[in-house]
Amino acid sequence: MTEQTKRKAPAPKSVNPNKTDNGAFVFADDSGNTYEVRADGVYKTAKGSTDERKLCDALEIVALTRNNESKDWGVWIRFKDIDEQTHSLVLSGGLLTQGKKLEEFLSSEGLRIPCLSGNSGKSPLVDFFNALPRTLPRALSVDQGGFASDKFDSFVFGDNVVLHLDDAEPISPTYDEVAATLVERGSLEEWQADVSIPALHSKRLMFGLCVSLSAPLLPIVGVPSSIFHFYGRSSCGKTSIQKAAASVWGGEERIYSWQATANGLEGLAKLHNNQPLILDEIGQAESSGIKAVYSMTNEKEKTRSTASGKLRKSNNWRVNFLSSGEFSLSEIREQILKGEQLGAATGELARFIGIPADAGRGLGVLDSLPEGLERDTKHAAAFIRSVSSMKATGTAGRAFLMALMKDVAKSGRADIEARLRSTIEIIEERLAEETLNASTEALENRVLERFAAVALAGELAADYGVLGWEKGDATEAVIECFKAWRESDESPAERVARVIDRILSLPDTDGANFAIYEWQGENFTCINRPNRSATGIVVVRAAPLDGLPNRADRVATLYLASQFRELCNKHGERLRNDEIIEALQKTGLLVSNQTGRRPQYQISKSVCELRNKTRAYVIIPDGLEESRKEALRMLGARNV
Repeated sequence: MTEQTKRKAPAPKSVNPNKTDNGAFVFADDSGNTYEVRADGVYKTAKGSTDERKLCDALEIVALTRNNESKDWGVWIRFKDIDEQTHSLVLSGGLLTQGKKLEEFLSSEGLRIPCLSGNSGKSPLVDFFNALPRTLPRALSVDQGGFASDKFDSFVFGDNVVLHLDDAEPISPTYDEVAATLVERGSLEEWQADVSIPALHSKRLMFGLCVSLSAPLLPIVGVPSSIFHFYGRSSCGKTSIQKAAASVWGGEERIYSWQATANGLEGLAKLHNNQPLILDEIGQAESSGIKAVYSMTNEKEKTRSTASGKLRKSNNWRVNFLSSGEFSLSEIREQILKGEQLGAATGELARFIGIPADAGRGLGVLDSLPEGLERDTKHAAAFIRSVSSMKATGTAGRAFLMALMKDVAKSGRADIEARLRSTIEIIEERLAEETLNASTEALENRVLERFAAVALAGELAADYGVLGWEKGDATEAVIECFKAWRESDESPAERVARVIDRILSLPDTDGANFAIYEWQGENFTCINRPNRSATGIVVVRAAPLDGLPNRADRVATLYLASQFRELCNKHGERLRNDEIIEALQKTGLLVSNQTGRRPQYQISKSVCELRNKTRAYVIIPDGLEESRKEALRMLGARNV
């Protein structure tokens, strides 16, 4: 198989039996009328007549088209307008039943039609298209970019550009703007010298390039869409990462703003199916865009109905996003939503992966500078700008896609999937070697798989000769960024730890709103009663000297079910109640041996203001078994 790149989609290779020796295409309809497609136009001769009638100027009948489900049949045509501009169009079956609409459409595209519909509405041109022989070549019609089918042998860009293998079925995009365009400038060698080789001085730059390359790999290995978000102070190099990533497929026109509605972002996601979508400065996002983070990575637009009330076909996509901004997702939610849906849901944190942009070496996103450059911010800024100059673009994406399609055709999809599993194992082993322990939590395993897909894309690109890197370079960069995410405030583990610490500290920071009872050997004495409804009940061993108990004084904190729900809603950063309960149980802070959904204890004797046998969540200040036993003894509690 040889590499082919065409501005226009390839024509079918089938021999047309209806063509004459002089190149004319002749056929008859069921009524005996004869049609002839010649170099100067399309002609019709009625049955029993010798008079020709010109229906329209010259056009080429390329193929009969249908989609992957063998529906939406149509006709693929090509023609030139008076400015010699080529138009490649797919006429849908529905359009071929409406003469005037068909004529209006083709006329607006620049085709001259001297024989128009009469008062009867009967269109000679519609008759011509509907009489086309069923023996014409076939082509696959697509209304979305990316891989045209699960054969992964054709990839559709905008402007009717299709990258394909030699034996791939011809592809016809239904319109030019079906996808983001591939903009090629310069050579692959120039791009490597300007971008990918200098990027070796920054693990984050390398990661951004791998994210860009990983987008077409996602449907092959079955990894879902993700948003990789670099955040941190301005002028540290975040935009340079995005420019370098954009240069894989085109220029700065590939960098979009977060300042769009939810519908606008969904439209961009559809346009970039199997391609990277680069979104700059999340601080400019609208509230609807922030709320749409989950749906953007859910890979399907909202279900909508047509004017007649029928459900409209929803668009799908699979995209890797590369985002940037000064703030993390949680911080942006707090700033933009102002109290509404604060924090990020756990599912969002697995899809919206925040990575601190600063590498921590005083050089912004850089880890080092080339030999001979003074190690300071001025030289670092100049170097990072040079990496994102975009003198050569698009060549890396083209070379990677062609090599990837050949690889799938030769080795099979299962082999690529096996390489992903191997990459996951390599990353887990490296994390274990560095005493970080490989991820064991289900959520972190999901995130690790997404990072591994990025690493695999980089390693494949290195194998294909696209990046100019050594084996293992891409994986090293991905591991570094995974560690940065895992140790950041945006990781699920850090958020859970933050929420648990806030819950444990609440009696210290808000003690005045807790009912506080001192244990006096056999009974309890109230030493603080809030003026309003209590947040909860704190049991202490002895009355604190300063009026507020610290953790050393506390035996336990008790919450009724309603109080616990309010606590989770107010301080849980959008963690679900059951997630908070599970985290408290794992750390031994929630006193319960139950495994059900309501791990509460039933107090069997009069404790504080609780009536006999009242259910309550019992939280101890540490996870020690001695503390748990002491709390149970004082509270006289028993499992239900």
